[in-house]
Amino acid sequence: MALDRRTDITRARQQRDINNINVRALRNNTLPALDLIGTYQLQGQGGTRFNRAGLGGNVLTVVPGGYGDAVDQLLDTNFPTWTVQLQFSYPIGRSAAEAAHARGRLELQQTDAQLRQLELQVATEVTNAALQLGSIQQRIEAATAARELAEQQLEAEETKFEVGTTTSFFVVQAQRDLATAQDAELRAILDYQKALIEFERSQETSLNRSGISIVGGGGGGFGP
Repeated sequence: MALDRRTDITRARQQRDINNINVRALRNNTLPALDLIGTYQLQGQGGTRFNRAGLGGNVLTVVPGGYGDAVDQLLDTNFPTWTVQLQFSYPIGRSAAEAAHARGRLELQQTDAQLRQLELQVATEVTNAALQLGSIQQRIEAATAARELAEQQLEAEETKFEVGTTTSFFVVQAQRDLATAQDAELRAILDYQKALIEFERSQETSLNRSGISIVGGGGGGFGP
């Protein structure tokens, strides 16, 4: 239950998954790549056009125009231009991407080891809390038996005092023993409540940090 519900375990597993995804991305950077690149453009022309007689000759006609002509040509896609190309790349030798991938794999292995260590730590913590509960439960049973015995002893001394076979000293002593036994039983019950709270806490969350780092793009039980 603790391994499923503890927030530090959940956080560590999520970080491990992130590291694993980053390592796969770093590995992709070391592989050959074939990219398809395409462009598509529209253009429009506007302004007054002069028709001349030959190159540099006299102006024969003038065709008026302006900004609106260019916009109309763009909207009508009169002059589209496009290009398509394939680009192939292949890494040669030990590249920076391969070094980053190797560094990422090493950090992922460290993350897995830290996660296993954290899981073992949580299992030990919950087990110790459960053993503490069992020990205090035995204390309560012993304290309860001692308190019941002290009650019987006091009742016996009071009976003997009524018939004159004992003195008030032994009655007061029996009362003191009963008070001591009641106090011990109460302390054991309070300790059990504290241990129960700690047992529940150990299955829910922990204030300890797991200390697991995230790989960057550049490399680097007992039941209740």
